[in-house]
Parts: sequence; structure tokens; C-alpha cells
Amino acid sequence: MPRLVLIAAPAGFGKTTFLTQWLATADSRRSEKSLRVGWLALDEGDSDLSRFLAHVVAALRATDSRLGVEALALMDADRGFSADEVLVSMVNHLDTTADPTVLAFDDYYVIDASAVHDAVAFLLDNLP
Repeated sequence: MPRLVLIAAPAGFGKTTFLTQWLATADSRRSEKSLRVGWLALDEGDSDLSRFLAHVVAALRATDSRLGVEALALMDADRGFSADEVLVSMVNHLDTTADPTVLAFDDYYVIDASAVHDAVAFLLDNLP
């Protein structure tokens, strides 16, 4: 499975439906473990890096409650958190699991913050 797939089409052309069906087909063709799919429907508020990261962790945890425990603890700490610490924690935890995981960002075009784009680039560059 590729690291990044971009589906671009005008509103109402079935991008979300296509992605859902494609992931289901890819999963049904697997002979080993099922794909874990974390789905994140984005809106303008997700341009805030803290909110974006919280939603990414929640989407991963929806696939497996063991994922992102450390990242969640880092974000809940009263001292504030470093986005780099959270991202490294997520990547390291994904690296220790043998299950293939897909993180789908629906409506990514609404994100206009360079910090969020940098976080996604970090994930793409460092995911196992």
C-alpha cells in the first residue's frame, strides 16, 4: 500500500465513498491481519495544531486503544506539550505494532496552517 494517496475532485463527486470502498477492497484482499483504518473528517478548526494532533491520536486510538497512550499523556500534561514529542511518540508506537494502519484525512484541503502541514510531512517521512 502506498504511503500517501491524494484523491482530488470537486465536491459531490464521491471522493469519500471511493476511499471507503477502496480501503474495504484492499482489506478484503489481505491474507494476514486486517487493515486498521483511522478516519479523520477535518474542518477549519483542525488548522490548530493542538486540536489536529488530538484528533489524529483519537483516530488512531479508535483503531486500537493501545495506540497513542503516551502521545495522549504528553498532550494531557499540565506543562504543555511539544508537537515533536507527540509525533515521535506516535511514530514509535506505530513502529512497534505489526498491524497495518491507515490514517485517512477527509477534507484535508481545509487545513491552512503550515504547522499542521509540517506535522503531516513529519508523519509521512517517518512512519514505519
